[in-house]
Amino acid sequence: MNRKAIFPGSFDPVTKGHIDIIKRASVLFDEITVLVMPNPAKTALFSIDKRVKMIKDCLNGINNVKVDTSDGLTATYCKKYNISYIIRGIRNQNDYEYEARLARMNKELNNDLETIFFNANKDFVDYSSTIIKELLSFNTDIKKYVPIETYKYYTTNN
Repeated sequence: MNRKAIFPGSFDPVTKGHIDIIKRASVLFDEITVLVMPNPAKTALFSIDKRVKMIKDCLNGINNVKVDTSDGLTATYCKKYNISYIIRGIRNQNDYEYEARLARMNKELNNDLETIFFNANKDFVDYSSTIIKELLSFNTDIKKYVPIETYKYYTTNN
């Protein structure tokens, strides 16, 4: 049986917390697709193409993880590519409530989907892409919060 999972998100920018979840999930699934998607509720810092490149750079050497893009519904993408599991990270109670609602909706749209929640590593629980973008708006160094590949990309391409 081929266990395929998807880890959808905007990843703008990809954080150490995102990469930690991907690495932890990669040992549980045969194939993981990191699905980079636009978030209409947020102003993007990086283009989708730049986010894809950053994630690929961060995942160098993890052979069962690929990166793709979509601007449609996650449940539709999963149905199209025969993916049965959605990976989501949980940092706190607010994340859980939001993610539980999303999981129920995805299940309603595609009954074959199961959402697997990963608790955030305690070292990354306070990091989010939104907070990192806010730090950047105040010219604060983000090196502590993002993978070195993301940091290098930001400092050499902005």
